[in-house]
Amino acid sequence: MQQGHQQVITVRPARAQDAPMVAEILTEAFHPPVGLNQFAQPWIRASLGRELERRLARPSAHYRCLIALVDARIAGTVEVAIRGLPGTWWMPSFAVQRLLYVSNLAVGVSWRRL
Repeated sequence: MQQGHQQVITVRPARAQDAPMVAEILTEAFHPPVGLNQFAQPWIRASLGRELERRLARPSAHYRCLIALVDARIAGTVEVAIRGLPGTWWMPSFAVQRLLYVSNLAVGVSWRRL
């Protein structure tokens, strides 16, 4: 960081055009290029990108993919969804029926602290 330059951090919902970069961050975080993964990584990244683009193109009231930007560059991502609990005979009817589900929390390699 240059002296005197203050980085601008923004968090916003991801858009369909963000899908390739979000897929890149998720692939780096959860499928690092080690062993056989180095050969599968391009397919994993492409598959994640298509799935994210599909989800982001059709917004849902129960799902959000958020991205963190530093100086307009995507630095990280997280997905949040509201999910229903499976019905069980032992759960009282007044109990919570839906939960907040957080997944795919990832930070780009160049933004991580060691």
